[in-house]
Amino acid sequence: MAFAVSGSSFTVTADHLDGHNAVQYISTDVELDGTRHPVAVAAISRARLKNMCQFAVTRTPVGPVALVVRGGGAEPVQAEDLVIDLDRITGDMRFEQARMGQDASTLDGQAGAQGLQGVFGQRVGRLVVKDMRLRAWSLTAGVLKLKQATLAISLEESPCG
Repeated sequence: MAFAVSGSSFTVTADHLDGHNAVQYISTDVELDGTRHPVAVAAISRARLKNMCQFAVTRTPVGPVALVVRGGGAEPVQAEDLVIDLDRITGDMRFEQARMGQDASTLDGQAGAQGLQGVFGQRVGRLVVKDMRLRAWSLTAGVLKLKQATLAISLEESPCG
């Protein structure tokens, strides 16, 4: 599912991400005005995130304002057919059943994610990231389930820590 990105990246943090059947490849996202952003597309069939926090900062007449979504405290956030277009991720990572350097056009990715011919791609059976922090341009999911979630406005520029 392609769409024009807003021109503002956002941040997602989690204490722990456990993902299954993941592919990743290099691509670009495009704004309405044609501005391009290089991204790594990460498509994960099934994921669980503990203590997830997502925030996007927008400049307003009263200063920077962040839209903050939190979930996954008592019960992990559940995602299916998750696709994240990101340009940075940090944390302690573990890859299981890894295959790196595969042509992205042969990935037959999750949620329809498939790269172009000749582009670097990789596939993992399981991806575990502890203390995850990523910066993304877009996120789509077939299902995104957050129990006891909160959505709030914050005047902090980095409300997730």
